[in-house]
Amino acid sequence: MSKCYNIKMNTKDNNLFDWRSGAFRMEIGTQDNDPVSAFLKVNNKLFCLTRKNIHSIMTADTIDPEQTNPNIRHTQQNILPYGSDNRFVGGILQQANILFEEGALPKNITNPKAINIAFNFLNEILALNTLVEEYTSEEKQIDEFFNGNPRKDGSLLIPSLPNLEQKIKKIISNADHSIFSIIELVQIFYPEIKTEGWIEQLFKKLKLEKGENNQATIFINEFRDFIKIIRKIRNKIEHPRIVGILNINNYKIEPSGILTKPTIYFESGNMSPLNIKTSEFVYTVVENLFQLFQLLMAHLCNIHAQPFADDKRIVDEIPPDKRRDEEKHVRFRYSILWTK
Repeated sequence: MSKCYNIKMNTKDNNLFDWRSGAFRMEIGTQDNDPVSAFLKVNNKLFCLTRKNIHSIMTADTIDPEQTNPNIRHTQQNILPYGSDNRFVGGILQQANILFEEGALPKNITNPKAINIAFNFLNEILALNTLVEEYTSEEKQIDEFFNGNPRKDGSLLIPSLPNLEQKIKKIISNADHSIFSIIELVQIFYPEIKTEGWIEQLFKKLKLEKGENNQATIFINEFRDFIKIIRKIRNKIEHPRIVGILNINNYKIEPSGILTKPTIYFESGNMSPLNIKTSEFVYTVVENLFQLFQLLMAHLCNIHAQPFADDKRIVDEIPPDKRRDEEKHVRFRYSILWTK
């Protein structure tokens, strides 16, 4: 069953276009138990975030600002089949809408730009997570099918994951691309930070301004190696002649007779070699990117939060049992340290 919601408009007199003025009702969604969680603006469009979907709402005046056709109707479109019940939607887009609320941060840190960046990253992480889920599901099916019994001729048929190298390289390249949204997030707060070597610049800046024991400084330090290794592997994929070793290995039998699952091995410069099962690696990549974006938002907004009525404003973590149903994946909110 669809839901009806009242949406207010500015009123004005314009003959055939009078119907566009004032409030109007719109049925949003087609599923039962899919209430609205929030309204927000993304890329100059009004988005309706429900528990299971994201809808774009466009008024007739937005479509036809010159009012040339009185028959143009208000429209809605399902943008994503994920809503606030999805951890990525709640933890990224809905979280950004709360942390970048008007008045909470300096005027030069604009809400629209931050929300647009969050939405772009959301699309990147959702696409990346789909690739990872498809890969891990395929590997799981192969593992369940293999029983380790010799064939009639005495040989052992070893499983193989088709196009393994191409699939892992695709995941790595997509992960590296999604990091550009994280860089854009940082540059909202620190425009002087350059794209190349951004995490080192941010770490040094926070260490200098906040100290090495500050939570934000410690947090960024923990992710430095992760960001570097994704970039180095991506560069090795794009430019094979770069010094370093990248091996993506399929299933194989060890001399001990044990079947080993697909692995990725990477060695470059002074960094500790990476040697891990591909299923663990790709899962870690998604989780690290998600945590990096969400927690980075919280740390940077906490640093730049503006006072409220002369009292300090901070970013607080909400205990899971205190979160509202429509905000179950929103971890942070502002709190005021009242002195009066």
